[in-house]
Amino acid sequence: MTEHVTKSTSNDGSTPTLEQDSEESPLIGSEHDFDEINSSRVQEIDPDEISEHEKTCINNLLSSETHWSTKLDCLQEIDDVLTSGKLSKKKAISISSSIVEPLSQMLSDLRSSIVKASSDVLLSVAKLLKEDFQTHNDQVLRPLMKSSFSIIESIATSCRICLEDIVNIPGAIHEKSFKLFEEFLEDVVYQGNANTKLTALNIITSLHKERENIFDKETILKSLKKLKRDENKDVLIAVDNVENLFNTEKTETAIIVNEDVARSLRSSLEEIDTSFTQQPSPRVDSSLSPIEPYMRHITPLYLDAARVNLDNVEKKDGSTSPKEKIIFTIEDVEKIKNECIQKVLTEMSILSADYDDMEVRLNNEIRKRRELESFVQNYEKEFKNLSLKNGDEKEKESIKVQYTQLLIDYSKIESSFKELKLRYDEMKNINEKYKQNEAIMKEKLQSSVRECKIYEAKYVKLKEHAEQQLNNANIKLKELAAVKSHYEHTISTLEQEVSKVKKEKDEKDAIIENLNEKVKKLSQVPKTQIKALEDKIKNLEMANEQLVSDIGECQRRALTTETELRKQKEENQGLVSRNEELQQSLHVFYEENQKLKAKIYDKTNEIEALKTLISSSKPLNPSSSSIELEEKLKKEEERRQQLESRLKAKEKENKELLDICNQLIAKIERNKQEE
Repeated sequence: MTEHVTKSTSNDGSTPTLEQDSEESPLIGSEHDFDEINSSRVQEIDPDEISEHEKTCINNLLSSETHWSTKLDCLQEIDDVLTSGKLSKKKAISISSSIVEPLSQMLSDLRSSIVKASSDVLLSVAKLLKEDFQTHNDQVLRPLMKSSFSIIESIATSCRICLEDIVNIPGAIHEKSFKLFEEFLEDVVYQGNANTKLTALNIITSLHKERENIFDKETILKSLKKLKRDENKDVLIAVDNVENLFNTEKTETAIIVNEDVARSLRSSLEEIDTSFTQQPSPRVDSSLSPIEPYMRHITPLYLDAARVNLDNVEKKDGSTSPKEKIIFTIEDVEKIKNECIQKVLTEMSILSADYDDMEVRLNNEIRKRRELESFVQNYEKEFKNLSLKNGDEKEKESIKVQYTQLLIDYSKIESSFKELKLRYDEMKNINEKYKQNEAIMKEKLQSSVRECKIYEAKYVKLKEHAEQQLNNANIKLKELAAVKSHYEHTISTLEQEVSKVKKEKDEKDAIIENLNEKVKKLSQVPKTQIKALEDKIKNLEMANEQLVSDIGECQRRALTTETELRKQKEENQGLVSRNEELQQSLHVFYEENQKLKAKIYDKTNEIEALKTLISSSKPLNPSSSSIELEEKLKKEEERRQQLESRLKAKEKENKELLDICNQLIAKIERNKQEE
């Protein structure tokens, strides 16, 4: 049977429910099992008895547009009201009977909280209504049984617990509802899990103890035999307990059959004893025929066949009970055969001893009978001579009666053997089908074994590939660690070089201060000391050349760092920390360039100051040395301008490097967010 989930399209949060296809039958039982029960709706709610708040709660439950959270709150409030014990009986019955229908509908909800709350309220309703709850059995038990097969375990457990508790309430279940539990047990065999099977078995045992002979024993025993295939130990123990309850009457019938055998043997012996003492009126009782009870005692199949023509079975106390058939399933044929063989062997051992005793008695009786036969023959000769026609007719009538009785017995035996033959043919066909199914299952098993081997080989290959990938990843990690250590070493060396440059700067600052002091003194120095100033200018030129070389080295380092950054971008985009460090180093270089620019600017100022000093200290007729000094100063300015142009180019390069680093950092952050 198919089921589908339907959700309401409204935006008010209505609950999704499981709906059955209208063309198929319900899951458990049929709709006509409760025609004789008064299944009409309970009387209308009296507004004088129920408060406005309670009426709103009931209306919210009845409305399909109510949100599920509101329904949950209403269920909790109604449960509190019903279990409080403060309501009058009439009011409690009117409230509980009015909410049975919405509660049974909410059992098919897919929310475990709704199902749990509705099952709790249903249990309290059943406890209040008791015998009046019988009218709602069909309306409540079906959805409870259906929801106990739910895939959601919490829903199934709440419905199972509610079902067991309702069954244990005295007078809450009607006799007609027992059919539902029989069908529930049949459905549990194929659909239910272990907990559902245990629930069904517990319900059957409790109801059977409460009311005996209310279930159809054949259907119950058939379902129990199917449940014996289950692998759960608790289920098997429960099946054995239920089977013991229903097999008590079978043991009584077996005792009755054994008593029939003994009675038939006694009657046959008494007939042998009395056949020689008095003239018998030949009569065969079909119920005490020695063949039939013996066949009944040996094979249960013959017992079933023999009961086809019998209306009643005699018990120990002489009373009779309706006929009952013993039905055997396909799976139990082998067990039945083995049991029958064991029974026959044990009974044959008992009967062989009885047979020996009877043989001894029979030999004695034969000997006595031979002696009596001679006497009877002489008596018959004399009696024939004295017999009349009426006597001859009586003998013929007695012979006819015996003949008809023998024909009846023969027809019964023949019909039973025919039925046995038909059953044997049926079992033979079933055995052949079972063998065919077994061959198909073997083929499927072999194919599944092949597939399993293929999947195992694939798993081994995947495992090896994953191990290779992990080894490669470990190697790459080691390489990255080596690269990281290399870059850390280069950073430390760069920091040392920066510290050296700072020291040189400090030294040059000190030199510049000394020069300033000397320039102040030059205003007071005569012309004879101009040569000393020229020497100092030469020293400044040397310092400028040193600065130019330092700037070239810084440019080379910047180029090397740029190439290293590009390599790092291609090889390891994930090293965000390294990019940040490179960015910091670029900022350091940028600051150093600015500092160098400031130094150059200071030096140009110094040169201009020297120029002014020299111009102020020039005589009216300038000498060749002053002219040379001016030329040198011009050259120094040109060099200064060249250095400034180089610094501007270096600043542009540094800006480009900073932009590249920022783009790399942005890309790395995007990749992180995407991952």
